[in-house]
Amino acid sequence: MPSIVSILGDRTCALPVRDAEIEQLRKSLRTGQVEPHPYLKLGEQVRVTRGPLTGTQGILIKKKGMMKIVLSIDAIMRSVAVEVSSADVEPMQHKGRTSGANLCSN
Repeated sequence: MPSIVSILGDRTCALPVRDAEIEQLRKSLRTGQVEPHPYLKLGEQVRVTRGPLTGTQGILIKKKGMMKIVLSIDAIMRSVAVEVSSADVEPMQHKGRTSGANLCSN
């Protein structure tokens, strides 16, 4: 039977979760309007999944409180930032990608 340790670590090491993150999750759950979403990190390569930019790939940034993806055109060495909703993007899947820092290593 899975336990919190098996979700947030393994049999040899548990990964800590900050109290602020737990409280943020509790507050979100109280609203009753919570749904799973892929984990996103600023600076990460993402793909747009809905809207007119579907299939477009870029780097996720936050500027003036708005989520944007940076689209680069290598041939002319230029980039643009386009506003997106975090609900409309997903992380790119890279081989060997880990879900976070390994805090258990000696």
